Amino acid sequence: MKNIIRQASVLVSKLGSSTGGFVFSIIGVLVWLGTGPYFHYSAKWLITITAITDIIIFVMVFSIQNTQFRDSKAIQLKLNELIVADKKARDT
Repeated sequence: MKNIIRQASVLVSKLGSSTGGFVFSIIGVLVWLGTGPYFHYSAKWLITITAITDIIIFVMVFSIQNTQFRDSKAIQLKLNELIVADKKARDT
């Protein structure tokens, strides 16, 4: 289960930070704006984009947090290896 979550987090982070992800989000907003006159700029029209963006933000925040945590852990392990490998290094 951990591996599936890790893979999903990596995939979401890669897609969200890519040029394609940015272009997709811009196109999505433009389509939403274009449908405004059709729906007469109703409350449902506004709530729809609000709900969609809230869900995307929620997922992206946790995905980025997960990615940063793993990167920080990897850097810390490498630093520990360097300290252990060098006899002159101090860990204070």
